[in-house]
Amino acid sequence: MLSVRNLLDASAEEPFLGTMLEKDALAAMRKQNPLDVHKGVLGKALLICGSVGMAGAATLSAQGCLRAGVGKLVIHTPQCNANILQLSVPEAILSIDANKERPSQLPVTAIYQSVGIGCGISVHASCATVLRDLLKQYNRPIVVDADAITLLARHREDWMHHLPKNSILTPHAKEAERLVGLYSNLRECIGKCSALAQNVGIIIVVKGHHSAICLPDGSILRCPTGNPGMATGGSGDVLTGILTGLLSQGYVPHEAACLGVWLHGRAGDLAAEAISEESMLSGDLPRFIGPAWKELI
Repeated sequence: MLSVRNLLDASAEEPFLGTMLEKDALAAMRKQNPLDVHKGVLGKALLICGSVGMAGAATLSAQGCLRAGVGKLVIHTPQCNANILQLSVPEAILSIDANKERPSQLPVTAIYQSVGIGCGISVHASCATVLRDLLKQYNRPIVVDADAITLLARHREDWMHHLPKNSILTPHAKEAERLVGLYSNLRECIGKCSALAQNVGIIIVVKGHHSAICLPDGSILRCPTGNPGMATGGSGDVLTGILTGLLSQGYVPHEAACLGVWLHGRAGDLAAEAISEESMLSGDLPRFIGPAWKELI
């Protein structure tokens, strides 16, 4: 079980909702790989990401996944992104969609220990079909972000309860509104997301200041890492990759969510210390995931 402590957020008008993650508890979750470990043991992950003009989202999520420690990463993406991804993440394998501009077909998923979907895919009808087919065919927890959250919200009544149990959704405030409806403040938003997590049996990470991790048992955990410099396009794509990479390695979903959110935020803190909050780019985050990992010893 996690070691947590109750806190009040002095900067907010509303009382702090949830309990803060403790670094020692997170360090205890970290897996110690044996000397004879190989890439097959560390899992095979699939990221369905990118569309025309959105190769950056695919790149960032892939870099996050690789830095999280995945054994093998496959990126399913349209042809328009192939050359960019081969150069930006040569460690990844590409699965090229038949559609040149956006994902339109679901590759075979049974061979993957984890799947992440949504970063930069667009909300085109063909992408909705890919998400629908994934929910029908894949029975392990998945990571759902960005455009896939929007598509899920549009088909909420039909698709929400088809999510594999303990899947991880990572909405920002506006995406959360699409999932749970209007809210008047952050506390109400987190409360509604917690209710949805319990009802469907999933994990919802509400991204923001002290990101909230809403678990299926009703627990709400808050993350102490992260800073305003991370409020830039692409930061969430890195988180999606980290979470997908952790699931592939066999971390149980609630541990993957807690570790992933903490590592993501801590990488942001280290980046801010090195180059300032103002100058941070989402592309700076992956290179600080390693130093963040080293703190969990």
